[in-house]
Amino acid sequence: VKHRKRGGRADLRSIFGRIPVIPFSDDRNRLSLPIGVDREKFLDAELNLKCIYDQAVDHLENDEVQEALDLFDGVLKNHKEKYGEVHHLVGTALHNKGLIYLYAEEYKMALPLFQEAINVRTAALGPEHPDVSATLDLYILRERNMLRQ
Repeated sequence: VKHRKRGGRADLRSIFGRIPVIPFSDDRNRLSLPIGVDREKFLDAELNLKCIYDQAVDHLENDEVQEALDLFDGVLKNHKEKYGEVHHLVGTALHNKGLIYLYAEEYKMALPLFQEAINVRTAALGPEHPDVSATLDLYILRERNMLRQ
């Protein structure tokens, strides 16, 4: 995964899929979990998704792409174990992992994740849901850009 300094970034907190906005301790250390918190339980708890996504953004803002991917790998694994392969949270985790690869300009890694997110979101939410359209738009845009290169 590329670690690159990029200029003119959009607000990273606005690029990820919809997540519950649930407050979490403001005094947390951004690079580590609070003392005594079990990592697996933390990644499994829907109530902590806002904090996890914020930590991923913090990593991206510091060009720590692999660390952000590691967080979403844990979220994706736990969502699949808890809800199965076809659930809207699984689709959102796939979509967001694809966004991280887009951010790192690794389009060939992003496209399969977007395709899988489209399939999962369509099955879980229906083809007319706005989340399906959001992933589909990114997929089509990046696929066209890759063909031009």
